[in-house]
Amino acid sequence: MFPLRNILVPYDGSRYSESALQFAIEMAKACGSVALPSASVKSTTKHDVRIILLNVLPELYIPEILEDHNFHSLITGERISTREYIKEFCQQMKKEHVRMMDPVKENIESNGVPSKYEVLLGYPADTIIEYAKTNRIDLIVMGTAGLRGISRIRSLGSVARSVAERSPCPVTLVH
Repeated sequence: MFPLRNILVPYDGSRYSESALQFAIEMAKACGSVALPSASVKSTTKHDVRIILLNVLPELYIPEILEDHNFHSLITGERISTREYIKEFCQQMKKEHVRMMDPVKENIESNGVPSKYEVLLGYPADTIIEYAKTNRIDLIVMGTAGLRGISRIRSLGSVARSVAERSPCPVTLVH
């Protein structure tokens, strides 16, 4: 796991995810210069700890009753199927979220921390876990609850709980 290189911050704009992001920025700055083993003498070598913001938009369920219903395209205005309409809607949401993430990314980089962001569609906990598995994430830093509020377990949201229980790497929960 060490040196720490990739910190994943699931980010939905809630105050909890904002607190997690600030914690991750401070951690990245603190871990950005470490003593790495070398063939000669021990020396302090600067390496980049990167923050990866991940915004997961939930997939939309289409009830059977709407399957045969037609809508007007958000892009062309033509009549399209429900499935195509939902696909267009999700793509538009994804574009808007990418645009909204630009200032957040600028904030991270103004602190001297390299970053990138991704906006994906899926079930939040599953998508976060799969992303961590396939992208060599060393640590996940996330809020204890998101925009949906607090679940039945007081002070720990269902997504945070699921990620903490199933994550392939350490998880730090911040509130």
